[in-house]
Amino acid sequence: MKNTAFLILLFNLCLSTLQSEVGLDSTQNNDPEPPPRAVNIMVDPRIELLAVVQFLSGYDKRFGLITRFDFPYKQDVREYFSKQKNHPAVKLFDRMSAEGFSFDAPPAAMLYLSKPPELTAERPFTEYLNKRAGGAEELKKFVEQLRDFAKETEFMSFFKAHHGTFQHMVDRAQEKMGGINYAQTLQDYYGMIQNSYNIILAPLFVGGFGPRIKRSDEKYDIYNILGPMNMKAEYPAFGSEESFRYIAWHEFSHSFVNPTTEKFSRDIDKYKALYEPISTKMKGQAYGNWQTCVNEHIVRTFVTDIPAG
Repeated sequence: MKNTAFLILLFNLCLSTLQSEVGLDSTQNNDPEPPPRAVNIMVDPRIELLAVVQFLSGYDKRFGLITRFDFPYKQDVREYFSKQKNHPAVKLFDRMSAEGFSFDAPPAAMLYLSKPPELTAERPFTEYLNKRAGGAEELKKFVEQLRDFAKETEFMSFFKAHHGTFQHMVDRAQEKMGGINYAQTLQDYYGMIQNSYNIILAPLFVGGFGPRIKRSDEKYDIYNILGPMNMKAEYPAFGSEESFRYIAWHEFSHSFVNPTTEKFSRDIDKYKALYEPISTKMKGQAYGNWQTCVNEHIVRTFVTDIPAG
């Protein structure tokens, strides 16, 4: 009970600080109304290339992060790429993922690259991603092997051949938004503006990830990378209107909350002893440290408060 009470006090403190920091009190904001932004929904060839390599490796056995749903696209991946299980990119990823390059880090790293097969680094990888990959040279080597994999398999030809499937997924996902402008709703709630809002449908993934890429103007391109939650006919589907909205707002909210809590990390760390009693459960959800734990709790609190429309 004592730990629970302290956690409640801490989260109330963090929430109060965040609300002040990000401008939830709109009465203090005299800036002109920013223009509404649209959410971009897509299937991204960079993420699909990564997913194929994960599919061929031991990633699913280790983490359970490849979808259990079976559908024609997944069957095509299995058939087309099955002979590439021993490709250096697959073997390297297998080792790197076992050593910490897993969950959010691999898809986030892909967003720093151009489309396959070139996979040119469009901006430097962050220190966080280099560390998760086992070092900058290791991550650079992985990109080189991915580039070779994409060229050798003619990956983009395979990707383009499934345009109809991807378009169907995107169309159905747009319908799930129910006419709600997700970007405008989040912008109004948090009192902050991001550069772009992007939902990437990842048919081979499980769950969701919320990476963000910081721009020179201090704004972010923010992402919700989402795996299927069910099947509809022969297509992977992405949940109900309610669940689709919840996951999108959850993942997008990290790009508002995390940068703010980072500014107050010293204050938050004063309470890090509270992580120990819940560490086993938190680590089971890939929340491996106190800062991540705090972010996840605050995001969940905010998402339940955001108006649905």
